[in-house]
Amino acid sequence: MTECVEVVITGPTPEWAEDLAQLLVEERLAACVHIVPETRAVYRWEDEINDDPESRLQVHTRADLVPELSRRVCELHSYDVPCVLALPIVGGLPAYLDWIVATTREPAPTA
Repeated sequence: MTECVEVVITGPTPEWAEDLAQLLVEERLAACVHIVPETRAVYRWEDEINDDPESRLQVHTRADLVPELSRRVCELHSYDVPCVLALPIVGGLPAYLDWIVATTREPAPTA
């Protein structure tokens, strides 16, 4: 079976998160995206401490699609260095994991 992962992505607004989620599912880079519309990020950037509202996406996809998904997020993101973290799924309902694989596409061939 193809390995599945959950990819965490954060972004500036709930509307941005909704648009990205729709696009990732339409492009079959994701089977499902859960959106947490309001979260908060405390982080250091350019030697300043920031405390900003963000939205969080939890993307269910194939592990081998992570490079393509990451590139697509970077193309569409307003942040210089967006949060894109792939977390392993170590277990789950087999039917759900099979659905993730069936719903997403094969990775694009590499040159």
